[in-house]
Amino acid sequence: MEIEEYFAQAVDRLLTGESIDDILVSYPPSVRGELRSLLVVVEAAERMATVTVPAPASLNRVSARLLFAQRAAELRGDLVAVSAAAPTAALRSTSTATSDKPTLWQRLRDGWDAIRPPAPLLRLAPLTSVLIIAFLLTFTVVVSAQESLPGDQIYGLKEWMFNQRLATAPPELLATERDIIAKEQVDDVGKTAAELNSRPEASAAEAVGTFQYRGEDADFLYFGDLLVTKGYRTDVNDPDSWTPMSGNGELQPGVIVMLRYQIVPGPMGVVEGISYRIMQEPPQPTPEPTPMPTPVRSVGCQRIQPRGWTAYSIGTNETLRDISARSKVSSVELRRVNCLTDGPVSAGTTIFVPARIAVPPRP
Repeated sequence: MEIEEYFAQAVDRLLTGESIDDILVSYPPSVRGELRSLLVVVEAAERMATVTVPAPASLNRVSARLLFAQRAAELRGDLVAVSAAAPTAALRSTSTATSDKPTLWQRLRDGWDAIRPPAPLLRLAPLTSVLIIAFLLTFTVVVSAQESLPGDQIYGLKEWMFNQRLATAPPELLATERDIIAKEQVDDVGKTAAELNSRPEASAAEAVGTFQYRGEDADFLYFGDLLVTKGYRTDVNDPDSWTPMSGNGELQPGVIVMLRYQIVPGPMGVVEGISYRIMQEPPQPTPEPTPMPTPVRSVGCQRIQPRGWTAYSIGTNETLRDISARSKVSSVELRRVNCLTDGPVSAGTTIFVPARIAVPPRP
């Protein structure tokens, strides 16, 4: 089955109310990562119909928005063919939307149904462009995603943006970019925790994010720079409701995981881990090549056994000087005949020596 068929089925299930996690379990592991990125975008589009647009972003976010708008302008041309084939799916102004009009995703869905053939053969790249451009080109959606915090309905779109930054980072800058994102994620969690602490009636805020597991410290786990407990309270007011965190594999430092966690009112800097799913195994270290012993024979020299000489294996603690004394042949001559360089000769090396040498008995 092609990826676009998986995606079409997954969208139908998402619109009926199934969670993304439950949907992904039904599909092969090789396509789950790509499906998750697309489904998060679709889910965010549906939720944006009811999300209140936050205040304009601060000036330090303007450059990021300009870069996004530039990329959006390059992709805008991809919608021309779609608009010609399905005029009923043309985008409407969001400023005049009312509660009795179809939602943004419903309008996209109608246009998609009008242009796709009976079998789901629409290629994934154009379809992805339609989905992303339709609701990411507007300034308000970009601002909402960038300013969202864990627990907000649109925070999944911000996590998707984090993943795209990692996917497009040069290999030599990937570790640096991952550290920057890890700090941003911790800052977001801190803002949510401060907001919860300011409201006595607040309950836990649940969120999902992609992190690099970095190790364990006593009763806590490090996901990125986030300090996570090994379980969570199903009722934040009941300590006896503690439930261990679940997962689908063994956590090893360096592995990339999708973590579901909750932020609770109380001490800041720690979140409670609900579950995790391993997304990418850590890179395996490249084995070091076994060093080869340096040959002791001279380059370009060829050993020729002289008449009256025989092969001899050098014994333990035996030197060329010892052999020279017994054979009445100088060490220089022994080195020349056997193509040996200066320096000690290892025990067990076979050389040519005069046949008259007194061979010591072997143990």
